Amino acid sequence: DIKGIELIETDIWDYQPAAQFDCAVGSLFFHHFTDEQILELINRLRPFVRRSILINDLHRSALPYLGCAIFRPILPWQAWHDAMLSIKRGFKPDEFQRLLEKIDNAHIKTNRRWFARVSAEIRFD
Repeated sequence: DIKGIELIETDIWDYQPAAQFDCAVGSLFFHHFTDEQILELINRLRPFVRRSILINDLHRSALPYLGCAIFRPILPWQAWHDAMLSIKRGFKPDEFQRLLEKIDNAHIKTNRRWFARVSAEIRFD
């Protein structure tokens, strides 16, 4: 445990915290959801989060496709197939920005990050 930080593993759709927390972090799973599910999830979290939701996910671009092509001969079929689906479902920063801007009364900032990642900060202040 890190002092002052509590890690909780639960089903987010059933989670009812006793008090608000400062920040929620989601990493490398948003690409598995539809746009509607992403917005629903963020709206589900919003009453519990005081300041922000931070997202790290896959950036849809040529680089990850190239990486998968290079490593295809040594990857098991399931791993390669999952990687290709995940890349296809990843986000371009401008598209992710437009999607997240549908959230009312929030400040949204998306960025490209190193090694085929995109980040988003959703602030509620």
